[in-house]
Amino acid sequence: AWTALVNTMDETTFATYQARMAEADSAADEERSAVPLNTPGDAVNLESAHMVVAYQVLLDLALVQRPTVTVGAQDETAQEILGTIAVELLEDAGYPVVDRVGSLTMVDALNDIEEERVTVAVALLGDALTIHNALPLEDLPADPLAARALLIERDDDRNFSILQPLDFSLTRVLLVDKDLAGLGITTLSRLTAYMNRFDAPFTICVDSDFYSRPIIGLNALEDFYGFGFDPAKILLMDEDTIFTAIQERQCQVTVGTITDGRIAAWNLLPLTDDRGFFPLNNPVTVVNQTLMRRQPEVAALLESYIPFLDTATMQQLTTRVELGADGVAASGDEENAQQVAVTFLREHNLLSQAQTGNTASGVVAVDQLSEEELGAFEELPGLPTTTRNDD
Repeated sequence: AWTALVNTMDETTFATYQARMAEADSAADEERSAVPLNTPGDAVNLESAHMVVAYQVLLDLALVQRPTVTVGAQDETAQEILGTIAVELLEDAGYPVVDRVGSLTMVDALNDIEEERVTVAVALLGDALTIHNALPLEDLPADPLAARALLIERDDDRNFSILQPLDFSLTRVLLVDKDLAGLGITTLSRLTAYMNRFDAPFTICVDSDFYSRPIIGLNALEDFYGFGFDPAKILLMDEDTIFTAIQERQCQVTVGTITDGRIAAWNLLPLTDDRGFFPLNNPVTVVNQTLMRRQPEVAALLESYIPFLDTATMQQLTTRVELGADGVAASGDEENAQQVAVTFLREHNLLSQAQTGNTASGVVAVDQLSEEELGAFEELPGLPTTTRNDD
């Protein structure tokens, strides 16, 4: 490896990395000035900064390989798009990627990150605080930056870093059809009043995840507002089926994510949460600490698209996946999450190279692995040891 380094490093390249090392020294000096402590930790921090620069030299000269990154996200359209954006950015930057997007639950995401079964995952702030940390609703901040700070504080000893939140919330909402909207039921309080006055006449289609959540699920919502659906009129379905069911009038009420493109396309009315039951649920990217220490540039890479993605844009992207251009489900013009993610990234010049096909080069989808390969993969940590050229 040393021979390869000597043969590859020319005078210009050496000068470039000397300048980077000087920048690391300067940054360390500024940090010591801000916190005037002369401790052994100062030397450790400076050494770590030098190691990052040295490692970048080896990466740039192709003398070491980037670590394999495993990306996970929940099986929900917006989160699948966000997870796929992370896959595309990492693969484009030269990281070998294993794609587990669509295979995680909220609890899995953070636990798998901590235990290095997953390296990068999409999480939701409200879900992370209520499900993973069991915080009551009254303790949840109304500001996404404050929610991120609280999550960092609560999970300070965990093996992951929490990047900046996106500028929109994947908040859950109750949705009603046009008949209920015509009755003047536009808020959860009005739904409560109608249900209590007329002996709970409505049927709700709900997915099992929302139905079973203890803090921000259906039972908690009913207790919070003071009403209840007749158990015989609670229909449990998967998340995609509930939208079809309300369109086919199997139920009058359902639950969804505010960015879902089918809400506007199918003239469903989101009920205003006028008493503030549902917490903000801004997405964040969570990264395993080992990767962050070895590849600190990953944070900027995975935050690079945030300025370009707001609520309206997310609604447009999810509509392309769920309905396509014609607004009709399963008509054949729908796009998959990767097509939408790549188009979005290209529009904002966030990919450095063209990509074609359904799976970008360097990305291995879990469903492409044999049972033997999948079993071997599950035995591996999220960050295998970096290989070296020992010539």
